[in-house]
Amino acid sequence: MNREFYERQEGFHLAIKARLYDLALVLLRSVPARQVSESELIRRNLRNQVLNKIFSYIHENFGQDISLEEAAASVHLSKFYFSRFFRSQTGQTFHAYLNRVRISHAEDLLADTELPVTEVAYQSGFGSIKTFNRQFRTATGTSPSRYRAGER
Repeated sequence: MNREFYERQEGFHLAIKARLYDLALVLLRSVPARQVSESELIRRNLRNQVLNKIFSYIHENFGQDISLEEAAASVHLSKFYFSRFFRSQTGQTFHAYLNRVRISHAEDLLADTELPVTEVAYQSGFGSIKTFNRQFRTATGTSPSRYRAGER
């Protein structure tokens, strides 16, 4: 795959895909399938439903000030259980995910509109321009102004 990628001969995309399919087949055949009980399927389904509610809540409300307590209450969990649950399911904290959603929205606004950076920050849910600039630079490696100018 590496050679195909660097040589870039005609059809290299197909060759790389073929090798990935070969790898997937080897893994499928070598890793024993595990039977999942019905109770485990029910637990997974409930976890997925809770996660979907959390994600919906975040995506509907990221432009506002969302506290951990409010997010936990939206799915009827304590903030302590909610924090552990969210991190175990997503691999990141609630606030890290919320900031990523906000930064992603800000990236879209910066690329697609002429709104002032301050307005982008507020529409993306940041309470201050200083926090927005710091979070944006941490997430993207550049300032909002430079991002808009094409330094992505």
